[in-house]
Amino acid sequence: MLSAKQIMNPVVIELERGTLVSSAADIMVKRHVGSVIVTAGDYPVGILTETDIAKMISAGKSPITTKVEEIMSSPLFSTTPDADMTQIANTMTSNKIKKMPVVEHQRVIGIITQTDIVKHILRVCSHIHEEYTKGKMNSIDFATCSAELYSQVRSSVDSTKHWHMRCTSCGHQFLAEERDGKLLVEACPKCNGQIEYDPTPPL
Repeated sequence: MLSAKQIMNPVVIELERGTLVSSAADIMVKRHVGSVIVTAGDYPVGILTETDIAKMISAGKSPITTKVEEIMSSPLFSTTPDADMTQIANTMTSNKIKKMPVVEHQRVIGIITQTDIVKHILRVCSHIHEEYTKGKMNSIDFATCSAELYSQVRSSVDSTKHWHMRCTSCGHQFLAEERDGKLLVEACPKCNGQIEYDPTPPL
């Protein structure tokens, strides 16, 4: 299976969280993208999609007075560059996510969509079928490969979110990963002090 880095789109549009939705929509139309990553300083804090904008308009909010941070999806579900496509497919399906940012060193380096996932899995299925029809794979191997593919897509996988945290001792702010509902960092990486969720990361 291919990794996230091999199939992701490296072109990612990032906007600061104070950007108006009207400006974000204009950029999305001009760049022909269905989403933008919302940032606070150097950190990705959420994702704004066409669906988020549609829901906002349906709720009667104005795009010229509403900021992207008010309607973005957050915390940000993400994956790593080396993650397997079947794992990503399962995470996206389980959490009803249509777009998955690829994060490396706390920066978004690409994005994967449901369309990318479907195309990839179809290519794998097509390859298995072609090998079988050309006689390069017997019926037992064909059944085994098909079952393995299905098993990988359906297997459980950690879901990753990113939270802004602040040290209550030294004030250090940083991005912490959460997997399966548990933060991977339990103390401040600078002073080992107690940390807490920071709802207002630095601009």
